[in-house]
Parts: sequence; structure tokens; C-alpha cells
Amino acid sequence: MCATPKQPAKRGVSDDGAHETSGYNEPLYYNGTIRREAPVSAENVPRPTTRDLLLAGVFLGLALGLGAACGQGQTSLVVPLLALPDSNQTGTATLVAQGDKTEVVIKLASPAPGGEHQPAHIHFGACGPRLGQVHYALTDVVDGASTTLVDVKLEALRDGNSNVNVHKSYPEIKLYKACGNIPTK
Repeated sequence: MCATPKQPAKRGVSDDGAHETSGYNEPLYYNGTIRREAPVSAENVPRPTTRDLLLAGVFLGLALGLGAACGQGQTSLVVPLLALPDSNQTGTATLVAQGDKTEVVIKLASPAPGGEHQPAHIHFGACGPRLGQVHYALTDVVDGASTTLVDVKLEALRDGNSNVNVHKSYPEIKLYKACGNIPTK
């Protein structure tokens, strides 16, 4: 003998009229009280609590930490480019590991006027009045942006003796506009 599946009843009030029911004529209870289902809207969608956000951060941190512990190493690094005296140019240089090479992406918040080409380099030494020699030439910054693939591993640039530097222009190459020290490992 086959059992007949329970057929959903029309949602509403129980047969005895005592409480609201689900489609199976069963009461809707939540923590011992009758629960009224509301249509889904922005007002009644649960928001993550501080605890939820902290737990998510812990799990993300663990996942990233395990990746580094498993020998994967850091694959990208953002270097803040600070304005040098008599300059208003700030931005970032994002260094991304690409196997044995490193992609360097420069973005300046206030580009040079008129699409002027600004030379950019990775120099030896620290930012300051006496930068070291050019270590790697980068693609010119034009309209505040530059992308270059440099023939060196990211980890090799993290020796504590390298920086990313943006010059004013080719005619005024001795004037530095923005600079950021590449941090050590």
C-alpha cells in the first residue's frame, strides 16, 4: 500500500481557527511564538552583526596566512606614493608578482597637465633628496597612469633598498614629484 504524500493545504488559519498555518496546515512557530512571514524587502533582511564581520575577518586572515605559510608568498604589494616638496602628486604603485617578473602599476591622483610624459623608475635607496641610481626604468606616467613588466621577482625588490619614483618631466628630470619606499619582507 502506497502512502499518499501530504498535500499542501492553502496557507491561512488552522482548521480550529486558533493559529496561522503553513501550507501543510501546521502552525508557524518561532521561539514559541507565532511567526508571521513578511514579504522579503530591504527592511526585513537580516544584517550582519559585528560578531559576523569579525568572524569573517578571522577566517579571511587564516586563509591568507595559510596561503603564505604554504609557500605561496605575497603576490602583490601596494606602495603609497607621497608628494615631494613643491608637488601635489600622490598615488600608488601596485607591484604584482608575475612569476620571475613584477608588474608595476602606477596611479597618480593628480596627473601632470596636458598629458605630459613623466619618467618613472625604481631607484636604489630611500626616498629623499639623494635618491640612488636607477635600478629599473618604468613606462612613462601619462595622464596619471603607467604599467610596466619589470624583469625581477617581487621578493627581490623587497630588500629595503628600493623605491618607486615619478619625475616631473624629461626636461626637468631632476625634479621629483612623488616617491614611495618599497617595504621589506
